Order: sequence, then structure tokens, then C-alpha cells
Amino acid sequence: GNFNWKNNSSLTFDILTPKSDQRVASINYIDQARWERRDLRNITSPYYDDGPDERHDTVTIAKLLYEGGRLGRLESIGSARTYDRRILAYASWGPSDQRWDDLGLSFIYSRNDEYSFFKNDITLGTDIYDGRFKRETRTNVGVWGMITWDHAGYQSGYRDTTSYYVINSTRFWDRLILGLGYRVESYDFRNLYANDGSRTVTNAQQSLQNNKSASQWSLGFIYDRELGSNIYYKHSRFYRFPNFDDMINYGFSGSFNPPFWPLNPEEGTLNEWGLRHWFTRNIYFNATYYDQDMDSEILFGSDINGNGYNMNVYNVAHFGLELESMVRITPRWMLKGNYTRQKVIVRSNYIQDLPLQNTEDKWIWQNPADMANLSVSYDNREWGFSGTIAFHYIGSQYRTNDPFNEKAPLEPSKWGDLT
Repeated sequence: GNFNWKNNSSLTFDILTPKSDQRVASINYIDQARWERRDLRNITSPYYDDGPDERHDTVTIAKLLYEGGRLGRLESIGSARTYDRRILAYASWGPSDQRWDDLGLSFIYSRNDEYSFFKNDITLGTDIYDGRFKRETRTNVGVWGMITWDHAGYQSGYRDTTSYYVINSTRFWDRLILGLGYRVESYDFRNLYANDGSRTVTNAQQSLQNNKSASQWSLGFIYDRELGSNIYYKHSRFYRFPNFDDMINYGFSGSFNPPFWPLNPEEGTLNEWGLRHWFTRNIYFNATYYDQDMDSEILFGSDINGNGYNMNVYNVAHFGLELESMVRITPRWMLKGNYTRQKVIVRSNYIQDLPLQNTEDKWIWQNPADMANLSVSYDNREWGFSGTIAFHYIGSQYRTNDPFNEKAPLEPSKWGDLT
């Protein structure tokens, strides 16, 4: 649901609330033959088998926009999210209930100035976020086939972040574009608490604090002022703080030892070269090549016993070429498409417990080599009708538990949308 109220020429209020519920069946419900036939009717399972994964997500975003003319534009954004997840795992470990509550507040100020030979756009902003995570798991303590659930463990914690940023873009003689940006953020992962099946505290009052900053600059040249075609180069440093999903031990019984895996932030450098070209007002093409070096990336790994957990992996290389095109066939028909070809490998041996195997120069499992999207849309404003047919493709990927690239990769994924 969405509500928008333009109070006057300067003030606008908007509130949006998306809500989604998902019920994801356990893979144990579906045998391979039925899956290959795409026959998902009447999926049943005994009561003692693993149940579905139930997810409930509600987000509310409220915006207040003030248009001040020459004084600039001020936008205030408040957000609240509640995400519940229930894993009904009966046979393998035990059910688990999770809740993530997140509150956010943002203020964004922007203004545009134009002088004789240059134009300047500046944006100042601040983001404040406060969130809490909690999770409880249970284990079966019944006998003689009886299912009786008891407390197995509990984890909780808070996360606070505050960031400030400035983005500035200057255009000289309508030809040369200079972009500058800077962001600084403080991060506090506090009051981490956990207990085990006996309710013995295994972690309390631990706090993980960090401060990071990131900068970027770009240089662009417009060679066709009428259509806006341009070439550009962008250099940026970036980071990402870990969240609860990265750092929590998702063991489902026992002492949750350790209950949390402390992780350093992700951090890297991106160099990007791009070409944006309008052949005509109805035909557009964009090509981007990027080179991304990750000093530290958060990846899923394993130890000598095969136990999986997230870890900081150092020196990861990303290279890629992105192509995008749009053709307006008629005023009502439009064709869009994009294609990405990438290479992602790790330059370090991040699993050193296995002396006879090495992860160096191996493909990182969650990155497909190819991705593509193609869509055809029709828009008839006189009839009040629009429609889109879209096709999506993701190439093969290595399996999550295959850091040495030894097993056959997953098959490509293909799906379509009709709107």
C-alpha cells in the first residue's frame, strides 16, 4: 500500500508499506524426478520430517519532502522493519524462531546552482539506524517417538550505525563533469548475549565497534551535448559492515560455541570505465568495464572438519563487463536488455587446515560467470494499459560447500515474468 499527499507546491508527504509472507518447503519434500518434471502438487511429508521455512516481512517507509526553490530541497525519511523467520526443522536439529527489528531515520539536503560556465549539484545527508536481533532454538527431548520441545539456546544483540556523507557534481561548459563524494560511518554491535540449553550464559556484554570512511571521484566528458552521450572514469573506496546474518552461529542445538563469529568489515577499491551513447533519441547503448579489488570480503568457508561459517577472505579479485541497451521500436513498444560477463577469484589460500588443497586462484562460489535480462514492454496510455514480458538468466555457479571447485557446478537458472 502507498499513500501520497501533495499538501502544497512545496510540501509532499508519502508513506509506503510493503508486506510479504513466504513459505519455503524443505527440499526433503520433493524427490528429484518430481523436481525435474516441475510437479509440485500435493507435496506431503511425515510430521517428524523437516517443515517449511516461514518468513514474514513488514516494512514501513514515510517521507516528508520540502521543495525550497533556490534554498534547496530537504527530504526526511523514517523507516521501520520487522522480519520474522520460523524454521520448522524437526528431524535434523530442531525449530528456530528469529526476529529482526530495525528503525531508521535519514535527512537529505540538496541544491542546484548554475553560473556562467558551470553548474554545481551538492547533496548532504545523514543516516541513523538502530536495530535488534533475537533468536531462540529448541531441541527434541521426547522419548519413544514422542516429540517434546525444550529450550536449546538463545542469542540477541543490538546494532547502531550513524553515517554522514557529501556528494558533489560539477559540470564545466556543459562538457566536463567532475564528481566527488565522501562518507564516514560509526558502527556499534553491542550487548551481544547468548545462553545454552542449561541457560548458562555463554556470551554477554560483548561489543564490536568500528569506524570506516569511503571516498570516490569521477571524471566524465560529454561528446554529444544534444543527446548527452558521454564517457567517464570512476575511482572509489568502499566498505560494508557485517550484520547479524553474517556473524551469528546458526548451530541449532548444544552450546552455540562460539555464539558469534566476530568479523571485520568488507573493504575494497573499484575502478570503473564507462561509455554511454545515444545513437538516436530512441536507441541507447551503455558499456561498463570494472576492476574491483577486495582487501577483505565476507565469504562462507569451512574448516578441516567441514564445519561451515562466514569468514574474512583477503585479496579477492573481481573483473567484469556490463552491456546495456534500449530500443524504442514505436512510441508504445520498447525493447530492453543487459548482459554481464564477470570473473571472480580469490588470490589467497583462506582454508589452510587442509595442506593438500589450496583455494588460491579458485572461483568464488556465489558468483555466476554470466547474467542476462531481456524484456519487451507495451504502453498504451489512451487505453490505460501496459504490459511487460521479461526473461532472466543466471549462469552456472559452484556449490556453496565447494571452495576448491571440485564438484560439478549448479545448472544455470532461467525464469520469466509476465506483468
